[in-house]
Amino acid sequence: MNLFFGKAKSKTTAKDAIYKLRETLGMLEKRQTFLETKAENELKIAKLNATKNRNAALMALKRKKAYESNIEKINGARMTIETQMMAIENANVNLETMGAMRAGAEAMKNIHGSMDIDKVDATMDDIRDQMDVANEISEAISRPVGMGDELDEDDLLNELEELEQEELDAKMLETPSPVVSAPNVPQSSPGYKNVVEEDDEEAELRALQASIAISSRTCICIPAASTNPASIPVSNKHILYAIYNTRTNMIQLNILVSDQPNDPESSLYLHKFMYTVKDNQKEKAIQFCRILMSFVYQDLIAEKRLKILINPFGGQSKAKNIFDLQVKPILEAAKCKLDIQFTEHQGHALQVARDLDINDYDAIVTVSGDGVIHEVINGFLQRADAKEAIRKVSLGIIPAGTSNSLSISMLGEKLGFDPIHTSLQIIKGRPLAMDICSVTYEDRRYFSFLSHSFGIAAYADLGTEHMRWMGDTRTVVGLLQEILSNKTYKLEAHVLIAESDKQVIKETCRASLKSSVWKQINNTSHKGAVVDTIPPLSEPLPETWTKIEDDISFFLSSKVPLLNRGMLSHPCASPNDGLIDLLLVRGGKGITKQLGVFTNVDTGKHMDLSIVEYYKVKAFRLNPIVRPGKSAYVSIDGEHAPVKPFQVEVHPCLASILSLNPTFIDTRV
Repeated sequence: MNLFFGKAKSKTTAKDAIYKLRETLGMLEKRQTFLETKAENELKIAKLNATKNRNAALMALKRKKAYESNIEKINGARMTIETQMMAIENANVNLETMGAMRAGAEAMKNIHGSMDIDKVDATMDDIRDQMDVANEISEAISRPVGMGDELDEDDLLNELEELEQEELDAKMLETPSPVVSAPNVPQSSPGYKNVVEEDDEEAELRALQASIAISSRTCICIPAASTNPASIPVSNKHILYAIYNTRTNMIQLNILVSDQPNDPESSLYLHKFMYTVKDNQKEKAIQFCRILMSFVYQDLIAEKRLKILINPFGGQSKAKNIFDLQVKPILEAAKCKLDIQFTEHQGHALQVARDLDINDYDAIVTVSGDGVIHEVINGFLQRADAKEAIRKVSLGIIPAGTSNSLSISMLGEKLGFDPIHTSLQIIKGRPLAMDICSVTYEDRRYFSFLSHSFGIAAYADLGTEHMRWMGDTRTVVGLLQEILSNKTYKLEAHVLIAESDKQVIKETCRASLKSSVWKQINNTSHKGAVVDTIPPLSEPLPETWTKIEDDISFFLSSKVPLLNRGMLSHPCASPNDGLIDLLLVRGGKGITKQLGVFTNVDTGKHMDLSIVEYYKVKAFRLNPIVRPGKSAYVSIDGEHAPVKPFQVEVHPCLASILSLNPTFIDTRV
């Protein structure tokens, strides 16, 4: 029984094994990248010598085949490691789940009777059988598929002939690259003089420019240096930069190209298109780039000045690689000015924001999880010019931590974790007003932007930190443990309710999603510090506040709809409605009904359940009461907070965040 329900040493061994496997996987990925580069270089050598030195070309192709053979072997090894990691992680999830099930069985023993250990043993026998099958599969996958010592000379010669033909075709078709001339300015665009006389080509380009002005897409010719180019539609949002190089006499367009243009969630790839310009078209080329940039950055700041804060320790310590390999090339392609700094310890981001020269930057970008965002906000709001600083320098997010609630609430569970799409949001995003909450204890006051929790949700967030290596799964396991144990927590709370009718809350949310109006930052008073408007913690509250004194399972307030992947806990949350969404589930509702909340939270349908109370509130005061001999947690923005009385007030439209959309994702409530 200790194997499943005790704290066996195998937990540590499993965690260490996963870390070691991940380290090995990273080494193999680097080796594969190296070999792919070598193979590409050999192909270039073969092309260079295809019509000049056949022996050299053949040797280059042989080396390329050898590199490709090694790459196939590495792919086999990587598949084996990934399979092993999945098996270990699944085994540990099963272990934790069995622990939760045992706790639930104890709570329900008067209803369902004692657990039949024979059935458990039989189940575990089945699991062991399946693990044996998984191990056999892993061993089979790990066997490298060799290409043999002898290479097929005919295949090499055929490939060489193809290279020779490519070079001959290129020589036969050598003509000047297609000319891209700068279009004249449409009459609707002020600031430039119109050309009265124009030839057919200029008229066509004028029409093209006008289409850019009224369309959300631009057609790009590919390949740029072809006599018969194809064209692809590109969203103006994906055009990062256009520049004419006077030295090379070429226009360069830096564009994010979608592999499925009609799918807004498709992957994006950076491409740099080059177009040769005739000598007599230089001025028009310069004008074309200027006009195109004015359209694709309309009402936006181009070449943003960014303070980049990278947390190299958060999540799985991948932030640096994510930034270097995926984010930095995109930001540089948009000609953003980057000031990069690594956080060195907890609280470092707070210090940076507190001391930042706000006149030097357009935005501060965190490459991390939600924890560094929390620090940056508090750093800004500790300044003497707190309101001005947090208003002037927008927040930007690159998700690279364990928790990325704000990012997925803005772009969804897929794009909110995508470094390319979140980079685009920084480049093409507009400042979106964002509410901030003040959190006041007897001896301390600070600020939050996500959530405030007491009860089961707080335990799932903080009481499972020993399972952090499991990622998002640890929260699910923690919730199951608490629900199946039928845990309740005692509290006394006072809430300033703005709306309690769930149907009215839903209708207001739907109307907000249909609106395309961007809410502006609160500029009515943007000097000095942020001042609370509710009574101090030591003073009594007005009778207009609603008192809640009860045993509860959940007391969870949030400013974002998604607190985790698959956890749409607050589907009506808004970034700037000046209200906090509060979810309350009282105790004594039974395990089955509470499991109903758990099983519906991924779609937000739990909000419709009778045991769920859902409020829009302006502020609340909470006194968590810990029973003797028991433990409890208070979570603020996913971090530990003192388990003693505190109060929270929302400050409307205090901060700004770079966003592609005027509100959070459509939760379809």
